Amino acid sequence: MNVVTAIRQLLAYFPPEDRSVPDASTYPGRNAAALAALNGALQEYYGTGQAWKRRESRGALLRAPATVTVAVTNGSNAITITGLQDWHPGCTIAISGASTDNQLRTATALLYPHDGATGSTTAVILHDSIALDADVQSVLKPVRIVDGPPLHPVASPEQLTLGRERERDYGFHNHQPVVPSAIRKSQSAGTPLYYFVDNYHASANANPTFRMLISPAPAKGMLLAYRARLTAPVLTDAASTANIPVPFDAVDSIILPIAALRLSGQPFFRNGPYVEELKRQAALAHGQLFAMSAQASTGIRMRPAF
Repeated sequence: MNVVTAIRQLLAYFPPEDRSVPDASTYPGRNAAALAALNGALQEYYGTGQAWKRRESRGALLRAPATVTVAVTNGSNAITITGLQDWHPGCTIAISGASTDNQLRTATALLYPHDGATGSTTAVILHDSIALDADVQSVLKPVRIVDGPPLHPVASPEQLTLGRERERDYGFHNHQPVVPSAIRKSQSAGTPLYYFVDNYHASANANPTFRMLISPAPAKGMLLAYRARLTAPVLTDAASTANIPVPFDAVDSIILPIAALRLSGQPFFRNGPYVEELKRQAALAHGQLFAMSAQASTGIRMRPAF
């Protein structure tokens, strides 16, 4: 089913004079209300139910440490990089003459004020921050180096340099090599072992973007593979003839009942006896969310008897 067909079906719950695509000039806002209900239903559909929905494998290229020329000022966060690359923002930078490693908060700003001399100097940029695609909602296991070891998640960016062995408990344990916290990142580059997904806000009103921080920083070029849960698609045009991206064409049975129930909260929704039927259909749709699965057979699972 395409978008405009679904919108027209939802507009049937409005008075006849409101059912125009695009909006009738005397009744604005009806298309927007129907579109918001449809998007809300899609987010509900993809945010609940079986784990396979909107998940896929992704990959990233980790680059070897790069030596660049920079211009910095003592006491300032500003930096100018000659030969700036799109992967640089978010990464660790070791500036010659500085007392410690720094981080590129943006392409032109450091996380910490530069404490070295003012002027032009060299620096090494470590590719230990990966900008995630805008449609990635969360990073899932496994995260691993291609043809290499898996990466273990940590609870905070500080733990990227404070890795320790996990305690053994009820037979569950993972051995994780310790990364000495006293060693600068630029002095401990190697094969990544840990990761943490951090967020970044370009401004007070900007949508947050997400970066996967890894440690140790890669000492050479390599490939990273991970699983990602993706955000729900967003529909913006009520008159679009594009299909609604739902597996199994489950628009009539799941998306529209949920969207119609959401739409019933609008002040111009015709309150009638069919509202109870909408609640019944939406409840049935929610049950189907958890029953649908593209893989009917699961792997072997071991569960305790008690």
